Amino acid sequence: MKKLSIRLSIVLTVALTTLLGIFTIWIINVRTAELHRVMLEKGVTAAVSGAQTVGSTLDEVVDNGLFTVQQVFDHTLKPILMPEKVLNGYKGIDPKTIATVQMYHYVSGLDSHLENILLPLQESYMIDPQFAYAVLVDVNGYVPVHNKRYNNMPTGDFNKDRAMSRSKRVYNDEIGLKASTFVSGSYLQQIYVRDTGEKMWDITAPVYVKGRHWGAFRVGFSMAETEKATADLRNKLMVVMSVLLLVCILIVWAMTEYMMKPLDRLHDGVQRVATGDLSFRQNVKANDEIGDLARAFDKMSEDLAKYLKDLAETIRAKERIQSEVMVAKEIQTSMMPRIFPAFPERKEFDIRAIIEPAKEMGGDMYDFFFVNKDKLYFMIADVSGKGIPAALYMVITKTLLKNQALQGLSPDKILANVSGILYPDNEKCMFATAFCGILDIRTGEIEFSNAGHNPPVIVRGNGTCEMLRVQPGFPLSILPEVTYYLDKTRLKAGDTLFMYTDGITEERNKQGELFGNGRLIETLSRMEGEQVFPMIKKVRAAVSEFSSGNPQSDDITILALKYSG
Repeated sequence: MKKLSIRLSIVLTVALTTLLGIFTIWIINVRTAELHRVMLEKGVTAAVSGAQTVGSTLDEVVDNGLFTVQQVFDHTLKPILMPEKVLNGYKGIDPKTIATVQMYHYVSGLDSHLENILLPLQESYMIDPQFAYAVLVDVNGYVPVHNKRYNNMPTGDFNKDRAMSRSKRVYNDEIGLKASTFVSGSYLQQIYVRDTGEKMWDITAPVYVKGRHWGAFRVGFSMAETEKATADLRNKLMVVMSVLLLVCILIVWAMTEYMMKPLDRLHDGVQRVATGDLSFRQNVKANDEIGDLARAFDKMSEDLAKYLKDLAETIRAKERIQSEVMVAKEIQTSMMPRIFPAFPERKEFDIRAIIEPAKEMGGDMYDFFFVNKDKLYFMIADVSGKGIPAALYMVITKTLLKNQALQGLSPDKILANVSGILYPDNEKCMFATAFCGILDIRTGEIEFSNAGHNPPVIVRGNGTCEMLRVQPGFPLSILPEVTYYLDKTRLKAGDTLFMYTDGITEERNKQGELFGNGRLIETLSRMEGEQVFPMIKKVRAAVSEFSSGNPQSDDITILALKYSG
């Protein structure tokens, strides 16, 4: 194989190896994260459901008069000495270590009742081989009954008893105490090293009896099994990618050899090509194809060479610019949420959006995300101008807005801070209008602030529509220091907050008339009970019908939020 073909093959092979390597690492990371997420969801579901079942059961115990509330919450423990036969088998074991397997029971007698109701419940989770344990603990970390595999009577073999006789023990280690006293959320995830040395994922949910914290329900996954599953996945992917890489390398080398053959036919006919016979097909062999090409084509017409060179450069530059614009557009679009429904697990609301730039790239934007489990931040904005400058300014503005929102600030503070950051370096005097708000999904209350943006429309559940009353405010980056008004409103179940940019209301028909706020409200008033996505599509269709085929004059963006209560 000639020098050029060898160099080309090596370059292509290195590039292909690098790309496949990066892709393989990305796939492994994505699949590993997905595996961990699925296991966490399974553990959380098990812990929460177990805690709720135990809490309901103990509520019934009290309601049925089997025990009083005081007896249920009597966590006093009374030591029970190990049988002499068992202790004789523990000779040579430190007393403090022996104490770790000491057995206890409740003086109230609640243990015997819990043993009857807990064991079937706990064992129902152990059917899944991924669970290492599923147990109830009280606030002191006491385990009245463990799973069957760990519920054996002491035998005198200390190592066996420590691993397999886990009932009637107090787990007062740091992890155990955090689990048994946890009340600050729905679940707690910890890394737990058992006294047997086994490393676990421990997931805990608090147990409440008659509204009071009684203890916790804990489930565990073996991290060794998790890592084994991850390693198996990684190994399979590496084998597949290695085989694919080998096949691709063989194809690259074969194709390079085949495509370089025409260069071998250049030598004998190079003079005829230099005289202008461009239709001639070469059939030569040479040791240095690049040298032969240089000597032959130096004799060609300087004007023709210059023309071909300039033409090729022009075409490449145009294609490169177009390609870069398309990549930039994809990057810009990917910065905004595009997967709907965005939060399928949240039934309290639905939020949808569309964005249609007037050119390849635009200055409109929207965003939404949770700043905490109950507060949804959302915003819509419009940068002055169109095209690449507006798109660049949009990216900067959106990033700053998100950064400020994630700090837990109110909408007025978010807008004020971003405007202050943008103003000093705004030599081109660009600006952006914006409307942002924070929805409390528990109550439907919205805190909002406006920076010169079009006021949203509230579409009530009964079909009535009204413009939201907002203070106009200055657009972002106009002044060095701006104070924005913080207002509030409340959505009732079935209400929709319809937000848009001026590409909707300022769209013109062939007579030069604006679509306007009146037509927008009239269109929305016909959508009683409509879901958000059909509502967005119908408004967009109404605007298109109104413009009667006129070219889109401005970026169009719609963001609609429906509150279900």
